[in-house]
Amino acid sequence: MSNFNISNVVLKNVQYNFANPDRKSISIFVNDFFEVLEVDETNALLKVVRELSLGPDTDSYVRINYEVSVENEEMLTKAIILEALRNKTIGLVGVFSKISLLMSQVTNLSPFGIIVTPPTFNPEKTNII
Repeated sequence: MSNFNISNVVLKNVQYNFANPDRKSISIFVNDFFEVLEVDETNALLKVVRELSLGPDTDSYVRINYEVSVENEEMLTKAIILEALRNKTIGLVGVFSKISLLMSQVTNLSPFGIIVTPPTFNPEKTNII
């Protein structure tokens, strides 16, 4: 399968909750949610939610919800997209890299400064809907 190209990214929602912004250091735990919203021949609309839990307080988090449009040269189905995600296909890893970059731009106003997350994802820890 050829690579997926990102044709559009729309920031849908950002939620911040900082229980103790005066903390000097934090631990970051990344949790991704991924859903295929629409598939139309060689185009797909994906929902990607990245949640950063800022420990050890479980009440501190940043959650960002994106809709990502991708296109491919070959015919797409939901099953093909999910299989590419589980197999770490380069094009879909690129989706998460883009999300990581955008998240760092959104978090620049957080009490902790810019938060840079890993550009890749772990399929075992990604909630696929």
